[in-house]
Amino acid sequence: MQSDGQTSGSESAQRVREHIRHRLQALREHLRAQRQTAEAGITKAEGDGPGSLQRSDAGDQGSATIDEPSTQPRVLVLQRELLPNLPLVASLARLGLDVAGPFNRVSQARTWIESNRPDAAVLDIALWDGTSFDLADELQRREVPFLFYTSWDDLAAIPLELREMPFLEKPVHLALVAKLLSKMIADGQVIETRREDDQNLPEDQ
Repeated sequence: MQSDGQTSGSESAQRVREHIRHRLQALREHLRAQRQTAEAGITKAEGDGPGSLQRSDAGDQGSATIDEPSTQPRVLVLQRELLPNLPLVASLARLGLDVAGPFNRVSQARTWIESNRPDAAVLDIALWDGTSFDLADELQRREVPFLFYTSWDDLAAIPLELREMPFLEKPVHLALVAKLLSKMIADGQVIETRREDDQNLPEDQ
């Protein structure tokens, strides 16, 4: 039986998850509306002169597009802490990538990939229900490119077959994460990355 303190903590965690879910949903709706507006372009205003232009109304497209299959590259995001990684999610969304998650448990990500195939993945190592090494092995078997983005610093504990995978230690420029993901999606798995690649990259806006 849960104590009052445990119940309160569980309710607080649930509220945080709901807050994150609502913020991500709003962000996805906003970005989809922006993309659709850009694709529709500038259209001539009905009844106006030849020089009069207007932009298509993004508000008309609203939530009707939310359940449609995404045509954008999909990136699975698995991170232990959700709120601190919202800038990562926003950065990927600005690149035009469709974020699956973010998940904070390996079991959640594994359930998702049972019926979905991401184009790439960003993995933390230590999650609330264990490490992501088995999931990384599964992604390798499916030939899904991925990188580790983590605070984990025990490199000796990483399985040998995963040590050549890109390993970005927090904090690192989100621009580097985006750069590697874009390369992975275009060219396949990047085997190694150099920490000096982080130099001279602009701060994420």
